[in-house]
Amino acid sequence: MTLRCQKLCPFWLCMVIVWNLPYGPHKEHQRFHQLAEATKDLYDRFKPSEVLLFLAKAKGIIDCYSRNGHEFHGESSEEEQVWQLMKTRLFAPSGGSRVSLSRFCGSIHAAGLQVPWWEVQEFERMYVALECDMLSSKATAQKFTVKPAVDGENGEGGASTNPQRFTLEDKQNMMGAESAVVHSCLMLEKSVNFRVCMSVVVVTKHLISFYTEAAKRCKCADGNQSWVKDMVSAGIVTHLRDILRMPESREAFEKTGFLLGSSEMKVSPPEEVITEDELQDMLGQFCYRLAACRSRRLLYLSSGWPGKMFQALVSAGSGQTVLARFKHDSQTFDEFKDLPEMSKAMRKVVDRSVFQKTSTKQALAGCEQYGWTLGPDLHELLRKRTRLMVSTIAVEETIGVQKNTRMSAAQRRFKKPETSYFVALKGNLLGSRHKYKTISADIPLASKLRTFSDDAFRAKAANRSMNLAEVVGTSQTPSWYSPSATNMNVPIADLFMLRECKQLGDFELVNTAWLGEMVDVAHKVLFRSDQLHNPGVWMFRLLHFSWSGCLAWPGRLVRVAAGRDVFVWEADLHTE
Repeated sequence: MTLRCQKLCPFWLCMVIVWNLPYGPHKEHQRFHQLAEATKDLYDRFKPSEVLLFLAKAKGIIDCYSRNGHEFHGESSEEEQVWQLMKTRLFAPSGGSRVSLSRFCGSIHAAGLQVPWWEVQEFERMYVALECDMLSSKATAQKFTVKPAVDGENGEGGASTNPQRFTLEDKQNMMGAESAVVHSCLMLEKSVNFRVCMSVVVVTKHLISFYTEAAKRCKCADGNQSWVKDMVSAGIVTHLRDILRMPESREAFEKTGFLLGSSEMKVSPPEEVITEDELQDMLGQFCYRLAACRSRRLLYLSSGWPGKMFQALVSAGSGQTVLARFKHDSQTFDEFKDLPEMSKAMRKVVDRSVFQKTSTKQALAGCEQYGWTLGPDLHELLRKRTRLMVSTIAVEETIGVQKNTRMSAAQRRFKKPETSYFVALKGNLLGSRHKYKTISADIPLASKLRTFSDDAFRAKAANRSMNLAEVVGTSQTPSWYSPSATNMNVPIADLFMLRECKQLGDFELVNTAWLGEMVDVAHKVLFRSDQLHNPGVWMFRLLHFSWSGCLAWPGRLVRVAAGRDVFVWEADLHTE
């Protein structure tokens, strides 16, 4: 979603082709062996002084090894030391797997492994393309710049970083390239592409850490409980704040090639200034768009019901505050749905409300049963809910296995639903991903070594505990609220909208929620209002929910020059 909003998907797809070079064609390794043999022959037959292409790219390759922590020393020249290091380095070192855009973190992981060796890969693949005569097209060969830069003439770089422009050019290169090797050379030849990729890697560092920690901890009930408690206490706000503050860090600027207070700084020509401005703008926009997408994903635990109720487990004081807010929202919704006259927009808010969900109704009934106090019983109920499996890995793998068995290949007919359940249970997919300590069910087996027969998983239609016909449908427009992925948390945004309407004493303001579309535009929007919970605080619009509220992050304006202010994210202030 972030790449699509930033219009980087075509560019990232082009880079996926570069990173998947060792795994083709057709998921075979023929090309890998061909290219590996060509590079091995290069280092065995020639000296560095005999390869003009290496001499042209030597400075970048030396910088590449220095960037990766290598220190040059000894009597031999840096070029000879680099040549020996590259000689011991395998072409496209094995590690990871084939990259797919369907798994965003997989492409980021591949970028983190391969982008730091950009200049080395550029030299090796360009040499292979020349040696294997893959540049037979004169038009393709003229696209490359293999000579070093001289005074008054640039050796490489200078391409625009505007997504609308460079993605169009890269798509043309992809269609005109004779092979993935030539395409790799076209992409790696531009230094600006390296800076774009490194920007994505640097900004998504906290995202990768988030999912890595979640996958590590959420493999058992105790791990799920501690993870949820950390998230609802301060983990979500910290995660979003780290992403938003990334453009302000020195690490982000240094790794993406910006010079900060360095002796190398000089007056740049106008075209380079434009490139630098475009890169900085892309870095900032990518950060806030990523934070917006992460906010949408984590809104259930931070602000939704019954997810927000887990904050009651942090401390007794916070528990009573959460229950009071839950009761207030419930009463507000009851007052709103009982209005004598409702417009179509207001009726939609009622139909999609979180208080129409079964889980919220159960939580509401539990609170009413215990008198809206955080007693031992309610505390234990919430604790058990946090121990449920929160990782989606097992669910994804289960759905994948079920897809392969839902239709008979011979008769082209869909199999019964219980057949899909049987495959997942028989394969023990959940047990392979989740550490179950004990099983509370009374299993009628003679010994622990015995297992159920296949008949135990094949229930008859007459004995089903659930009528599957009532929970499935073939209609394109369902009768219940069925949102898209981007609108999944619109009911949570409605909670804030109804609170404001009740505070102002006019539920008819729901009919003006469409005005939020005014801030859902390409440019950035800052606003402040005396009617918010923090009057006078400047807010930055992160995203807008259709026909509902907006999600914003607080900050402040800092005067940097006469008549010029910049917006700075507020690190310590968090408001709903």
